[in-house]
Amino acid sequence: MLSDCWAWFERSEELFGALRAGLAGVETASLTHSDLEVWLEGRGRELLCSLFQDSLDLRAPREVRLAEPPVGVDRALNLPVGLHSHHRRTWVVLVDGNNTQLDAITAEAARCGVTVHILVDFIHVLEYLWKAGWSFFATGDPDPDAEVWVTDKARKVLAGKTSDVATGIRRRATYNAHERKGADTAADYLDAKAPFLDYATALAAGWPIATGVIEGACRHLVKDRMDITGARRGLDGAEAVLTLHAVITNGDFDDYWQFHLAQERHRNHHSQYTDNHIPP
Repeated sequence: MLSDCWAWFERSEELFGALRAGLAGVETASLTHSDLEVWLEGRGRELLCSLFQDSLDLRAPREVRLAEPPVGVDRALNLPVGLHSHHRRTWVVLVDGNNTQLDAITAEAARCGVTVHILVDFIHVLEYLWKAGWSFFATGDPDPDAEVWVTDKARKVLAGKTSDVATGIRRRATYNAHERKGADTAADYLDAKAPFLDYATALAAGWPIATGVIEGACRHLVKDRMDITGARRGLDGAEAVLTLHAVITNGDFDDYWQFHLAQERHRNHHSQYTDNHIPP
């Protein structure tokens, strides 16, 4: 029985033989310690992937087939619904955009053999958009026109139109030294960091997008409301309390309450009388 199992691993045995021959031959004899490590990691990863697949191929004929298996789901393997395994799914890394930091992350990802999607913390994008905004609008007190302009450009960046935003900033800037400096700084930043501003992909894939300001606010909001002596809440209750606290803190409670009443009226009355449902 055991000998029959080995037949499933012939492909992996061939890869191991090639790896062993490479280590014993002239191919690796002159490599430095670092280069040998990189060579071995690459071929070793290929062998591990082959062993993984051979193991799955061996399990397949032994599995008990369900009459109606769940669509897209393997209960025994606990396969994720997405394209990536739980262990090897894409890493999403939020950075401040420092080139040294970006180089270090990219190198470490390559060393570990994982795929990373690097995103610049959106707070830095807003910072540079405001640099351009103050080139076009009055500085000092908050300018409603400036806020509208920055909001519009921020939404376009989130929608994947970073290049269009940079081009538009340069087009709007005049040859006035004051306006030119802030606009060029912002446009240059957007062009340089464009590979790391792919928020549209992140939003579509459900990856985390955050800013330092938002993270800090959330941390203080949670601590302010939930770190109360004797407070005991489950997750559902805690989420409801924090949501209500955020609505009140932002000054939106009156609007929310009118929305809540309208929704209650719909649930309790209107939703019972639809075209496809007649109450008994």
